[in-house]
Amino acid sequence: MKKRVLSALLALSTLLTTAPAAYAAEPATQSDGAEIDWPEPTCTVDYKPQSDTVSCEFVEETEDAPAKLVYTIQEGAEGDQVLELSKLADALADTVQYPGDAAQFDIEIHNESGNSYRYKPGSFTLASADTSGMEQSELLPVLGYDGQWIPFRFTSSMVSNQMLKDLFNTSSVNISLEQIVTLYDTLAEEGYDSLTNYFVAWYNKKNSTDYASFDAIMAVAPAFFEDIQKGNAMKFSCTAEQFTELEEAHPEVMRWAYFPSGKGPGDTFQLKWPESGLQTAGYDGWYQSMFAFAFGDDMANLSTSSSGHTSCHERGVGDYMEGTDLWEQTDAYFCGDGQALAPESGSVLSYSGKWALDGPCIRNAYANYEFSFYGSITLEEVGPVTITPVDMTLYIGGSSDYWEDVDGTHLPDADSGIPAPHFYVESSEIPAEHLAGVTFHGTGADGTEKSWKLAPYGGEGGQQAIGEDGRKVWDIVSADPATAADASCLYFADEACTIPASTDNIAGNHFTHLYAAISTSDASGAGNTGLYAEVNGQKYALRYGVGTLTVRSVTNDATGG
Repeated sequence: MKKRVLSALLALSTLLTTAPAAYAAEPATQSDGAEIDWPEPTCTVDYKPQSDTVSCEFVEETEDAPAKLVYTIQEGAEGDQVLELSKLADALADTVQYPGDAAQFDIEIHNESGNSYRYKPGSFTLASADTSGMEQSELLPVLGYDGQWIPFRFTSSMVSNQMLKDLFNTSSVNISLEQIVTLYDTLAEEGYDSLTNYFVAWYNKKNSTDYASFDAIMAVAPAFFEDIQKGNAMKFSCTAEQFTELEEAHPEVMRWAYFPSGKGPGDTFQLKWPESGLQTAGYDGWYQSMFAFAFGDDMANLSTSSSGHTSCHERGVGDYMEGTDLWEQTDAYFCGDGQALAPESGSVLSYSGKWALDGPCIRNAYANYEFSFYGSITLEEVGPVTITPVDMTLYIGGSSDYWEDVDGTHLPDADSGIPAPHFYVESSEIPAEHLAGVTFHGTGADGTEKSWKLAPYGGEGGQQAIGEDGRKVWDIVSADPATAADASCLYFADEACTIPASTDNIAGNHFTHLYAAISTSDASGAGNTGLYAEVNGQKYALRYGVGTLTVRSVTNDATGG
């Protein structure tokens, strides 16, 4: 993906990543070494991994086309197939993005499975990345909006905002390392027991209010946190020895040191916000307002401009929680009109999305910020259409007037051939009243496109033959009068049947399996490929059931011939 130009007025970058930082302070215990009481996670997101039978290729954007995620459901795939949209994060890992960046991405799904697939309603998921597999030393004992423990590196950093300048009584645009390490000593001198409570008092004084807590302010004026994050980014440097000395003298501050490079002491570092309310606000604010997505026609409504950037606040990752209006809108987009991947190779489903980073509201507290996300959709297998040959009995030997075709034509010999095949046609997806409209399609060995249709065996309506189990009996006939002879066929197989079928007076009855096909066997000479069923524009995979062929010997005495 192309890197966007960094505005000279906002020296800030963010890193889209899926890998943990190589070095960060370890906030798993309190500064005095006491154990921390970790809250129970309440996250309800189902983080499904991509199916093993799905591959994904990332195609970078060009001047003429957006980036593309190309998924392929592979041969042999059956049942639900999960596609991770967060493969986009994998592809962009370790790339730098800037406030105001936005880019479209296309989703292209190919099918090599031989089954038909469509989007599974309700399966769309977009959420913050799964943190359950991280080491506890990488996490904070606070829950984000998503009910997960917040990763240390996914919190925002301290800036020299106006509140801190007032606390340290300085007019400088930057607060020095020597000043910030004395943060809690200075707060105590001013009569405050925490940085958060100081911010509350500062807000109340400025606005002539009397809010009792940070949460109370955020409930009515969430933009207050933007003011907290507004100011020059704090970046500090010192030797490894100096860093160790500061850690020992001021653990309550230095334990929040974060090294964007991952190198550790001796390199440039930032300080993350040191209290849970501020940590949560930074995490929640990013995913609920700053990092946004849109899909389909809604992409036109997602803007990062000064006049339209609030659209990001309405389409943040956190706004896609299951059951919200935005989630339902996006789920409906993926459902579409029920379009599906046809079973034949070359069938494609296409979707489009767009990600964006708010421009005006991403403050310097997000400088060198790392973030990621999880997204997925599931495709469900569309139940196939199954054609099963009706059981039949084949008589061999002798001659008889027993056999007659349905039109009354006399067949002179009992062993002169087998009767025309008839079929049951079934599908769990197609209502019984729509079965008559099923057609079959394929490509002949010569490249000719062919099609077949159903005809009720025995006649229309009440005249149609019914099997013993109540199923209607159908004939499969060519839909093209020019190829009327190229209709249905049967083939037989039973390794246990060793007596040739041409032998007269077979001793006893023999059974073999009866298979249905549409001119697919080598013996048929048709060699049709890419076969599928279709009704009302929806394509279905074609499956073949198994009937029973009973072979009986016939003598003239037995038949009276």
